Amino acid sequence: KAELKAEIRTKLQTIVTDPAKADIILVLWGDGTMLDAIHKLYKYNIPFLGINCGTLWFLLNDINDVQQIPNWLSNVEVITEPFLQWAFIDTAWVHHNTYAINDIMINDDVKKFPEFTISKKDKSLPAFHGSMLLLSSAIWSSWYRANNFWQQIPVWTNTIGVMGIISRPFDSKLLQWNIPHTITINSPRKAIDAWIDWEHKCIKNIASLTIQYSEETFSLLFIKNGQYKSFAEKSNHLFAQKFEKAF
Repeated sequence: KAELKAEIRTKLQTIVTDPAKADIILVLWGDGTMLDAIHKLYKYNIPFLGINCGTLWFLLNDINDVQQIPNWLSNVEVITEPFLQWAFIDTAWVHHNTYAINDIMINDDVKKFPEFTISKKDKSLPAFHGSMLLLSSAIWSSWYRANNFWQQIPVWTNTIGVMGIISRPFDSKLLQWNIPHTITINSPRKAIDAWIDWEHKCIKNIASLTIQYSEETFSLLFIKNGQYKSFAEKSNHLFAQKFEKAF
């Protein structure tokens, strides 16, 4: 879509390279580009407008004509989301604190089969088994890519999806984000690592972690005059298409 990118540049009235002077941060390409942009620029408190110039994913608007880009904010849906906040304790009792934009994956070695115990306050939830545990927010593409038969996370709600991958049976659960949840890894003889999309960070030898949403937020702009009238409509349509292909 090189032609579309060129047309978009001609439509813009002013292009600035200093984010502090911008009204909107325009992101052209795919979800990965949007994730990098949010990570680098969210502290400017400027909304992100993504235009899909690659594959069809969640975070960008799908348009075929530059005229579909609105001139006024009344034609867009403003979506403000918090980051995922993590507090890790490794097997050496060292504490780590970090954010995630999209998700976190715990363990990717199919030869290991740990048990994950999730608790909130003094109450433990049923244990998860598997070679990997995926934790994701509602809006991001990781849950969509992995989710063939698990429940869909309601969009823009206070839920975090937890999914046991390569497990029998497949486990999934929705957690309330406003209650911190602690995940304990019951594999004292095995080194279990965690991968976080924030700076592509890996934390080694995880013993436990606590998850909740942070007070730091970012905003996305979703064009309402495109193929979909809301982000929720787009999300539901993409999930429906995936279920049709699965069957």
